[in-house]
Amino acid sequence: MAEDGVMGNVGRNDPCHCGSGKKYKKCCLSKEEPISDNAGADKDSTDDDAGYELFGARFPEIAEKETRSITIMDSGRSGLPGGVYVFHEMFCNEQDCDCRRVFFYVTSAPQHNVEAVVCYGWESTDYYKKWYEGDDPDMIAEMKGPALNVGSPQSKHAPAILELVKNVLIKDRDYIERIKCHYTMFKADVGSRRL
Repeated sequence: MAEDGVMGNVGRNDPCHCGSGKKYKKCCLSKEEPISDNAGADKDSTDDDAGYELFGARFPEIAEKETRSITIMDSGRSGLPGGVYVFHEMFCNEQDCDCRRVFFYVTSAPQHNVEAVVCYGWESTDYYKKWYEGDDPDMIAEMKGPALNVGSPQSKHAPAILELVKNVLIKDRDYIERIKCHYTMFKADVGSRRL
């Protein structure tokens, strides 16, 4: 997706986004592995999102292939500095919760700086009213999102990343279906680990 200075996912065998001419797997992938393999264990900042766990912590091979990243080529159009932004998926790890939400734990590569945590729920507003057992419009709006998660670390670039989520990520219906599939897999794994 090269339009508007934005490119899609970088695959392991694609040319590296850093411009070295090498394949991604032979260049920057190894620098980015700590966050994609098990960021919950390696990054203190995910502690602020208690109750949520990285999809890659339970399904590292799938996360490696299917984690979305966006490369910003023209920083003027998006309001973001040029670079690669990785959208790691975090899901609720409470067994009896069916919130149907994802937290996008957004880092910039290769430094793994936390840029934003964006929450998004793909169900209807009525679903979240029923699930939340209330109708506080601000709370429901944050649950449905997309919104910057108020309890998470946010950089000065977080508002621009939120706009990227609104204008690019959630408009991709195939990607949203993938998120739903990951959520279902994740919740099934949480349920299978009951003590």
